[in-house]
This record gives sequence, C-alpha cells and structure tokens, in this order.
Amino acid sequence: MRNIQGRWEDREYPGQPQTAGCYLYEPGGSVHTFFCLVDNTEDTIALACIDGTQVSFSEDGAFHSVMDAVSLRYLVETAEADQGGRTGRVHAPAQARSTWSTCELTTRSV
Repeated sequence: MRNIQGRWEDREYPGQPQTAGCYLYEPGGSVHTFFCLVDNTEDTIALACIDGTQVSFSEDGAFHSVMDAVSLRYLVETAEADQGGRTGRVHAPAQARSTWSTCELTTRSV
C-alpha cells in the first residue's frame, strides 16, 4: 500500500505510522486494521494494489463487504454515470465517505 497523503497506522503494527511517500507490503491472507491518527492534519489518500479479493469486517468483527475487480469496476462506472460520464476522476459519494471516515475496517486479502 502506497500512502500518498496524510497518515494512518495498522493496529497490528502499532507505532509505525504510514506517512506521505511510505510503502507497506503485506502478503495475501494478512489481517490489517487501518485507522487514521487523531492528530492527522489532512485527508489521508492511499493506493492499495490487491491481487484477488478483499474481505472487510467492521470494528466489532461483523462482515462488512467484499471488494474485487468486478465490484470495483461497477462502483467506478456508477460513480462516473452519477457525475455525468467519464470525468477522469471519480469522487466517492457522500455516503461512502461518511462510512469510511466513521468505520474502522479490518481487511483480509484472500
């Protein structure tokens, strides 16, 4: 995972904040609990390259979602259509932004 802007940490590796320019590799099957630090001064933007499917769980361990190439393509195409066609840049809908900003997710690559 490449961190573009902002700061975040992984609960499984406390005290190792990921800042702009950092790169973190974790193999498939790893468990990750990403969160943004309270004193973060800007939005956090990170790029994850996932080979396979990502399964996410909420903070209480309940199933949250599954993301794979097909579902990601659907989300991008839907967002583009909502924004008037191919824009070259897709903005997450307000509902998605609020979900991610208030929910700490644990992800498992499979």
